[in-house]
Amino acid sequence: MSLFWQEIKKIWRPGILTAILVLSGMLYYVQSFDYVERMMNEEYVISFSVLEELFQRCGPAVDRSEWPILQEVIDREKKVFAGYLAENPDAVAAGVTTWEELEAYTKESGDLSLDRWAYRSKTTNCYTVFKLEQFQEWCKTVTDWSKEGWEAWMFGFYPPQWQQRILELEERWAEEGKPLLYALDTSYLELYFAKHLPMTNVLCVILLLSPALVRDRLRRMRSLQWSSRRGRKVLRTQLAAGFASAGVLVAVNTAVYTAIMLSTGVNSFLDCPISGRNWFGWTMGQYILSLIVLAALTGLAAAGLTLFLSCHTGNYAAMLFKAILLHLAVGWWFTVEIMQFSPFGSLRPWGGSDFIFVPPAAVYICVGALLAAGWGLCLWTCVRQRRREL
Repeated sequence: MSLFWQEIKKIWRPGILTAILVLSGMLYYVQSFDYVERMMNEEYVISFSVLEELFQRCGPAVDRSEWPILQEVIDREKKVFAGYLAENPDAVAAGVTTWEELEAYTKESGDLSLDRWAYRSKTTNCYTVFKLEQFQEWCKTVTDWSKEGWEAWMFGFYPPQWQQRILELEERWAEEGKPLLYALDTSYLELYFAKHLPMTNVLCVILLLSPALVRDRLRRMRSLQWSSRRGRKVLRTQLAAGFASAGVLVAVNTAVYTAIMLSTGVNSFLDCPISGRNWFGWTMGQYILSLIVLAALTGLAAAGLTLFLSCHTGNYAAMLFKAILLHLAVGWWFTVEIMQFSPFGSLRPWGGSDFIFVPPAAVYICVGALLAAGWGLCLWTCVRQRRREL
């Protein structure tokens, strides 16, 4: 056990930790600045407060009997928006005093300046009104998959069992009401936890573990270890320390990302069912948890690949080159490609104008294969060293 903790100390170097903090912070700023800024500004806070009010009054879904409550909230928010228009000199000069007048003015005159001000300003509730009206329209819409049109054409690419699930979902929504979270833009969750978190996990793990096993090879310790059977067990301890360190680092990244996201107010809706391609009836909390698990497994897979490369590299320059290639392959290309899949299944372009249905298991199979490759190579290295002649 003392050897294990010695290897842990060799991995967690102050210089490496400083590099991890700086580079991961830069990566987070570049990736997350846009939507974190949007989620934390005033218009999104207003949206969360309004949705929380609707959740308390209507529950997780809004049925036909609760449409008047939804209309009441929309009318109230439009009156609030009218107050913002009254404070804008350009709106007063154009004679625009209400939400409807702004839509008519933009459509008739073609002047988008007021429209841009309303949507891009961080001091209005324009986004709240827009999403509530969009949700109201969706509540009143019943999709007829038998009619011709874009939706019916896309519907034909789903397998028969999935078409049946979609029809059952539409029938359930017609009886119980549409999920309230449709009014909340949850697409950023997939971007945040399915792309940016695994990218950060991979970057941090590669930075932490790249020099871990290069030192022994550089200082000619491998020959000394291989000269005795007891010394060959050192590699297993080093790999165990590396995987344990990667697990701790992934847990810290997950905690930081989750805390930042929950601070925006989304924690009020973790028990609400999400809309969209939710064929399994998952809540937002379950969906976020599945994305976090996939991001963690991606980080652990990168740990296995990094330790394997570090074990077979003789100098830091070569390991730096391999680490860059590994991050480009796993941290960027793999996570971007995996993001196009969905835990609920998705349609992907195939050929000229056709689509192919990617089942839900595809994303788990891809991440599992990467994890098996990384850890399998480390296991193969241990077996190979154990069988090596003295």
